Amino acid sequence: MNYFKKTGLLLFVLLLTFSACKKESNAPDDDETPAADGTILSKIDYWTVSTDQTQTIRELVLDANKEINEIKTYSTSGTALETYTNIEKNADGKIVKVSGTRTNDGAPLTWTFEYGSNGKISKRTQVSGSSTFLVRYAYDDSKRLLTVENLNNLGTSVTNRTSYTYSGSDTAPVSYKQENFNPATASTMTTLTYDDKKNPFQAAHELLYYMGLGEFYTRNVTRQQADNGTSVTYEYTYNASGYAVSKKGSNGSGLKFTLINK
Repeated sequence: MNYFKKTGLLLFVLLLTFSACKKESNAPDDDETPAADGTILSKIDYWTVSTDQTQTIRELVLDANKEINEIKTYSTSGTALETYTNIEKNADGKIVKVSGTRTNDGAPLTWTFEYGSNGKISKRTQVSGSSTFLVRYAYDDSKRLLTVENLNNLGTSVTNRTSYTYSGSDTAPVSYKQENFNPATASTMTTLTYDDKKNPFQAAHELLYYMGLGEFYTRNVTRQQADNGTSVTYEYTYNASGYAVSKKGSNGSGLKFTLINK
């Protein structure tokens, strides 16, 4: 498997393992400071609970206006993985391209984003060397994320799909279904339970989610139960504003979040 693809999977799995979605319109918003109260997520640490050791896995370098200027990612052991220093916007101020380099070999990395008529990202193209990875997104009329589809390199077929289900007008999904088509495997349905506090990714730019580096849930997942019997529970601590600042999974690992004010 391509190194960058493995890296992206590792980072994404870490966040799913301690899982959880964003802002009251649910699919992330398109501004640089999504939290209405001016809170900004600037750093995420992997937390080994048994030894109380932490290691930065995401670092957002902000400019003087507290907008994202640079994104750095690291492994849970501290190895630098990727650095993104070029963030391009279109005339509407929406981010359309992010580029940088892979640390171990200097290979160029590029992510481009297309937007639908609802203003949400409808397609993401990730290029790492000669490898291309395509992802397609669909939403309901309330701009809640419904499906995420990974496509083949030509964009002609779906290799796997994640579908989200909601209850009434709630912005946080109650479950998601994962299906793999190449090769075909049995689907998995996972049910989600939440707290009533703020997910720290509400204070992050939507870019993190669409690059597989963050979450989009509005609240914090306290339990995820898969129909194959797998279950994980989570405990949180919160700051005075109601944001989770630490997340501990029943598997003994967790995350810690650094939040700043604009």
